[in-house]
Amino acid sequence: MVILFGLGFQQVQGKSLRMRLFQDFKDAKISYAQKLAYQGYWVFAPEKLPERYRGFSRVPAKCATSIVQELRENLHKLSETDRAFFRFIFLRPSPGMLPDSYDSPKGYFKIHYTTSGINSVPADDFNGNSIPDWIEETGKIFDHCYEFEIDTLGYEKPPVDNPNDPQIDVYMYNLNAYGFTTPDSQFVDGDRQVASYIEIDNNFKGSGFATHGLDALKVTAAHEMFHVIQLGYILRSTDFYFYEMSSVWMEDQVYNTINDYYANLPDFFNYPDLPLTTYNGAYEYGAAVWLRFLSLRHGRSIVRQIWQNMPDYNSLNAMQRVFVQEGSDFSTEFATFGIWNYFTGQRADTTKYYREGSHFPEIYVSQVVPFELDTA
Repeated sequence: MVILFGLGFQQVQGKSLRMRLFQDFKDAKISYAQKLAYQGYWVFAPEKLPERYRGFSRVPAKCATSIVQELRENLHKLSETDRAFFRFIFLRPSPGMLPDSYDSPKGYFKIHYTTSGINSVPADDFNGNSIPDWIEETGKIFDHCYEFEIDTLGYEKPPVDNPNDPQIDVYMYNLNAYGFTTPDSQFVDGDRQVASYIEIDNNFKGSGFATHGLDALKVTAAHEMFHVIQLGYILRSTDFYFYEMSSVWMEDQVYNTINDYYANLPDFFNYPDLPLTTYNGAYEYGAAVWLRFLSLRHGRSIVRQIWQNMPDYNSLNAMQRVFVQEGSDFSTEFATFGIWNYFTGQRADTTKYYREGSHFPEIYVSQVVPFELDTA
């Protein structure tokens, strides 16, 4: 019997603005410079988007790391007006914009914020120490992510941007995104040991967020902290699909009960015809299920082993090298992955396959073709 997976028609338009822009560029409806600028406006100034895209902008970007990096690398391709607007992406938010700061309890992070204006964080201060409770919780959450990802899971400590001030900077302000991580300006594609800083939304309010409040803050901290670690291995923009699927996978390792990633799964399961390396602003987040599959089969250290190979090999070759060390290969793993992806939703077998598979979408089956094996 052969099961043929078809395209899930209900998601063809895509919920992500970046996915729509990707398709419009592919169909020659917009230029590359327009695609680049509109991606940036989606995150930083949705009101500047053309009218036809504003409805899509209600859903914030899951992560704007690659959007910002693509702008940094291709700013010269934008119009003069767009270049002038986006020059700020080479700079950290200024003290004038975020005048207050707070050192996390363990000292790993410096949180930059404000209590006034559009960028203000929630103002509750129940312990009366003049530091917003939201900021104190932010420090605790980021410290937990740092220690879990480095001390518990064994990833390398990231490089510091300033030996005299080694804390990782986190800037909190109003974004149309959960957050993003930015390499320091002196680094270019292909560099190793890249120091970086984090920028995240100030309150995670709005109907477009799949998760809100402290839960959204937690998964964002886990996600962006892993980007900081990844850049310590290497900055390679052609592998950004793997950076994103890895960071979504990490969210669920650090905070297993929040499950923000469920919102991204349709962008994978409804497109079984797309390659695993697809990078369109939506698919790569749902494709984190690939790493969930691998870690359930081989243990979660397999993801760390892949990242340890990343400085010397691209993501596909890094995975193949680790699979061989595990007595397998890419073809075997991917074929088995296809079987697992059938057993979701009402077809889920949570003992044999994904433990949370009953919460996953079902791949649309377009046709079942019976056949007999000739063993003669």
